[in-house]
Amino acid sequence: MKEQSFFKRWWQGSKIGRWFVVIGILLLAVGVVLLFTSPSSDKFVETTAEIVQIIEERSFDDEVTYYTFVEYRVDGVLYRQQLDTYDGTFYEGKQITVYFNPENPSEVHGSTTSFTLYAFIAGGVCLLIGIAGMVIVFTQAQKADASQSIAGSSAPQYSISPDRTLSDTETTYYYQYNRKPVMQGYFLEDKNRKKLIEAEMVKNSLLGQYEYKFKNYQNATERTHFVGHTTESSLGAADFEATLSSTFTFDGVDVWKYLQTLGVTVSLSGLSVGGVTHTVYYNGKEIASIKQTSVYVHEEDEEKHAVAKHVPAHGFYRITTRETDLSVLFLVTFALTRTNVSLSRM
Repeated sequence: MKEQSFFKRWWQGSKIGRWFVVIGILLLAVGVVLLFTSPSSDKFVETTAEIVQIIEERSFDDEVTYYTFVEYRVDGVLYRQQLDTYDGTFYEGKQITVYFNPENPSEVHGSTTSFTLYAFIAGGVCLLIGIAGMVIVFTQAQKADASQSIAGSSAPQYSISPDRTLSDTETTYYYQYNRKPVMQGYFLEDKNRKKLIEAEMVKNSLLGQYEYKFKNYQNATERTHFVGHTTESSLGAADFEATLSSTFTFDGVDVWKYLQTLGVTVSLSGLSVGGVTHTVYYNGKEIASIKQTSVYVHEEDEEKHAVAKHVPAHGFYRITTRETDLSVLFLVTFALTRTNVSLSRM
């Protein structure tokens, strides 16, 4: 697979990490603005004031707002003004530092030093977390490349042979989400509930890539894959038969582009009360139908739940095909499960 740049690996693989970087930069910018516009600058003069009154105002939705009034003296003249800041440590009678305008002593401001400090600290922490995410994602991507090199495979790990043997009749298989909110996994089974393929999450990552073990019980193989966080897709209708609104990296490569290299395309072919139906093509020829179902993916279970069977569930599909090697179709369904497909091509 073609190696991506450092930035692209991080951007596609660490959706949360990049938001930490953006938020960190914004907070640091706020800190800089507060630093240079603070009333503690040369324009204002520091003095000590006493908090003489704190008014608590509660809105109809139970939101509380506090108004702070202080007294201070300038050249022997006593001023009583409302302060533009409030701190949870304030209480009536407390002596605090304020800043007044010498040209207009009635103009007074509270100290923004604590807010500035908080902005710099929070911004720095967010930026460090985001950078850590960059390093984690890049390291994991390198591990994925290394594992592929060790396997001696410069060609794609999955493939469909034009000369493959097909079944005489179509068979339906059942794809399901394991319903684990943290270690999200997926598996494919036959009508007898025999597990055929499984994608087991072995490492969850807030910033980096997820680590999955793809276990194929049909041919007794197991592969480790690194899966990035879901992000917006760069593919459009001209590039793919379905207009894909999101994607993720699969061993460092956009999963939809990876499927394209295999000659596989997907289109959204149907929409019903029970969910959407996708058609899968290999080199332009239809090879499978993937239909979304309720959580009761097996027909016999579905019939026992007259209402629930009409409620489509994300991560539950029926795959109907003549293919005997289900590896690629499992990957397609895995990709559909973790991304969103627009209805604009129906």
